[in-house]
Amino acid sequence: MAWGCCLCTTASRLLAAACVWRQYRAHPALSAFPSRRFYDGQLLDSEEVKHNREQPFHLLSIFRPLVVYDVHGSNELRSSSWCNEAEATLAINLLHALAHWECPAKDGTAIKVLPSR
Repeated sequence: MAWGCCLCTTASRLLAAACVWRQYRAHPALSAFPSRRFYDGQLLDSEEVKHNREQPFHLLSIFRPLVVYDVHGSNELRSSSWCNEAEATLAINLLHALAHWECPAKDGTAIKVLPSR
């Protein structure tokens, strides 16, 4: 059967009808990028992911549903593992911030996040 075009073009034509148009898992802040980039803004969030997604710790800007940190550091090989001191320091500081924040609970009380010892 001669289709007169490359395999990728043929596959994209055949698969176009099978595109996903509704997503059921990702937070809307995360699904916005693939919707714009790959679905021409047509990818929809299900009702389940649209509602009740906010958590008390989202009040802190460093813990919003989608935060990108641009860490300037360098990877170095230690033994047989790669290490980045700047990334490790950021991770420790984020954990420290979360551990020392009193999280308001839905019933008006406060939840304290404590590190395990």
